[in-house]
Amino acid sequence: GTGPHGALYHVKSNGQFSVVFRADEKYVLSLFSDPANADNLFVGTGGGSSKIYLVKGNKVQSLATLLSEQILSITSSYQPGHVVVATGNPGTIVDVAPDGKRKTLYDAGDSAINSIINDKSGLVFSTSPRSSLLRLTSDGSVTTLYDKSAGAIFGIARPTQVNSSSSVFSRGFAISGNQVISISEDGIVKPVFSQREEDFSAIATGEQTTWFASSNPATLYTLSKNAAKSASYTSVVRDCKSMSQWGVLRLNANVPSGANLVISTRTG
Repeated sequence: GTGPHGALYHVKSNGQFSVVFRADEKYVLSLFSDPANADNLFVGTGGGSSKIYLVKGNKVQSLATLLSEQILSITSSYQPGHVVVATGNPGTIVDVAPDGKRKTLYDAGDSAINSIINDKSGLVFSTSPRSSLLRLTSDGSVTTLYDKSAGAIFGIARPTQVNSSSSVFSRGFAISGNQVISISEDGIVKPVFSQREEDFSAIATGEQTTWFASSNPATLYTLSKNAAKSASYTSVVRDCKSMSQWGVLRLNANVPSGANLVISTRTG
């Protein structure tokens, strides 16, 4: 999905692409492929007004118009055929039926609900600007899972298949600023790792692997239950950004056996 012309593209594995449709709104902000019916793709838009579209093959149906400015995230509902959308301005959670009927499940009292997933024990979602991670259960009760994030939580994802006893591969992950946060089976939320120089901007999960994308610089990370046999890490460039006279370069590091550390410099 793109903006500001609200186009949805289909990209093939060989790099060829085509426009599926152009929305009435400026931005395509969220996509959700229905796991119960792979032919159903739900599309959320924004930009002045917001709609949720159902794309099925070559057919596009405008399913519902919402009162919010953006549909930021879409996930499955407890009810067959329904979907749940998270909105911005205002931040609400809305259940949308196949016939387009809407029911507000929760009003966060915040400007946005950035991301939402259905983890079977409830809807886990993040709000901003309060930067909280919460769970909404089917009886309407809300529990705060995490409220110690330094920045907004922009993405939540759950592995499509969980078959490891490791707490890292339990229920799901969230990204916030330069941190990746794990969400365990019993609702325990804790940071897994962080990158000081980067901000995580996107997250995706598969059966065995989770991918994290960062910006400034643009980097793609993978987290798997199987330890990598080898890996490399290249730090960001330390540039003084002005005319300067460097002194002596000294290395203070504890390099484990089997590892190798290389420092390169350039002047001029």
